[in-house]
Amino acid sequence: MGKINPKIKTTALWVLGCFFLLMGIAGISIKNFFGPFLLIISGLITVPPSFDFINTKLKGKISRNFRIAVIVIFFILGIKYYQSTASSYNPPVNNVISEEKTEQVENKINSSVDPEVVIEKGTVVSVTDGDTIRVILNGNNVPIRLIGIDTPEISHPTEPVQCYGPEAKKALEELILNKEVVLEKDVSDKDKYGRYLRYIWLGEVMVNEYLTQNGFAFASPYPPDTKYQNRIDAGEQSAKTSLVGLWSKSTCNGDVYTGTYKDPNKTIVTPSQETNTPVYNTNSTYVDPIVSSTSETPDTTNGKYTCNCKKTCAQMSSCEEAQYQLNICGCNARDADKDGVACDSDCQ
Repeated sequence: MGKINPKIKTTALWVLGCFFLLMGIAGISIKNFFGPFLLIISGLITVPPSFDFINTKLKGKISRNFRIAVIVIFFILGIKYYQSTASSYNPPVNNVISEEKTEQVENKINSSVDPEVVIEKGTVVSVTDGDTIRVILNGNNVPIRLIGIDTPEISHPTEPVQCYGPEAKKALEELILNKEVVLEKDVSDKDKYGRYLRYIWLGEVMVNEYLTQNGFAFASPYPPDTKYQNRIDAGEQSAKTSLVGLWSKSTCNGDVYTGTYKDPNKTIVTPSQETNTPVYNTNSTYVDPIVSSTSETPDTTNGKYTCNCKKTCAQMSSCEEAQYQLNICGCNARDADKDGVACDSDCQ
């Protein structure tokens, strides 16, 4: 077998040696020292000038086979300790909230959420009320119900608009609408209405807790989903003590049914009151302003519409009639996703 061309041999030694050296230098640190150090030694023995210097100091006692053996052994050990040390090192978590949304989410996941729970990221595209939102999740627009809280109703098919409901919705919109959030699952995945049950995180702020802390929501545990219920309950107690939000004597005084609060833009009427307002009907049931603002209020006395819960969305003469069947007649089947809007696929 012929000898290897000296120029090719020298070039190969230079390439390998420089590779070992660069790899060792790039990986060396206080927490990751031994493996990279062995790679650096392997590189120094491989590169011709440094090897010649070392061999001269040792008076030529390093044989060719010994040199190859040292390079191979040091390289193998270097790679082994390089990987094991690097994988066991966990850098400190940055507790400072970054201005970049991506870093906020990563800090949240690393520092606050149990790594074994289900974590999802999504963008909030709409707020139904103070405790229900819609999020783009894996390309789908899905309803999300915040765990552990309950906010005053504003679009329930059989309930009147309750004290501080509009404020709760507005606060949630200002906090998370059109923003990327982290959704954390507890035990249950969905409620009986098909809404995903989640804790919502914006950076390091748990939105569920934020709403009770600031008096926009009641703490309302729904076992078995109680992982953070102590925090949510403490938030409510803080709001009660401070008399903020719906706990204030100037608003609801803690009672959303008989509270003294009156929204200046939306008046809740009772059966004994006469009104022509297009947003609320005479039994205090909320009518979607999207529908009522572009048409007349359904008239229950002149026979314009007749309650008939057997009618499908396709059989409705208009979105106004669909909303009438939902709000006035209580035909809840017209609102499959429980967002207060009848026949969503045709009327949104």
